[in-house]
Amino acid sequence: MLGQIANYCPTISRSTLLQNSTSLKFIWQTIRQHFGFQVTDAQFIDFSDMHLAVDECPEDLCQCLMVFVEDSLLCANGLTHHGERVQEDEELTPTLENVDSLF
Repeated sequence: MLGQIANYCPTISRSTLLQNSTSLKFIWQTIRQHFGFQVTDAQFIDFSDMHLAVDECPEDLCQCLMVFVEDSLLCANGLTHHGERVQEDEELTPTLENVDSLF
């Protein structure tokens, strides 16, 4: 499985993914760090700055927007709301699913 992930991430060192990985979470964090889309509550304003690049298909932008929204959902051990942790992981609602279609 790690080999397949590495095949789809040619810009990240294969040894990082094949030999240094400790979990799928580690791989995902490595990919996010490489491409610069680690989300914090302070970065949510960047959502409106996302746009379709010249060499990008519309589906790429839609996926990028959806990932950004999903990553911004509150988790019991993640982002806080008004400085407080939530008790349960927030789920993606149909309204939020449709937000990316507005852009």
